[in-house]
Amino acid sequence: MAIGPIQIIVFGFDRTDQFKGEVLEELARLRSRGMIRVIDVFLAAKNAAGELSQVEMTWLQEQEKVEFGAVVSKLIQAGGAPAAPGRGPN
Repeated sequence: MAIGPIQIIVFGFDRTDQFKGEVLEELARLRSRGMIRVIDVFLAAKNAAGELSQVEMTWLQEQEKVEFGAVVSKLIQAGGAPAAPGRGPN
């Protein structure tokens, strides 16, 4: 199985009260056209009371989870400072 290239993308939103599923629909559309391969999706939201809700989705088989997990773990450990908004990687 080919593993790379891999990009880890993190999105943050100030408000989520107006979301209607457009982000997930677009990811599914791009995935169905073969334009991207989504390894894993993790969604987390905090309500006004500070309570956290979360959902994780994956389309990987167990062996793929092990293989991708090892690669992603190394990418995260490689670290580096996050890029400032509107700027490329450091």
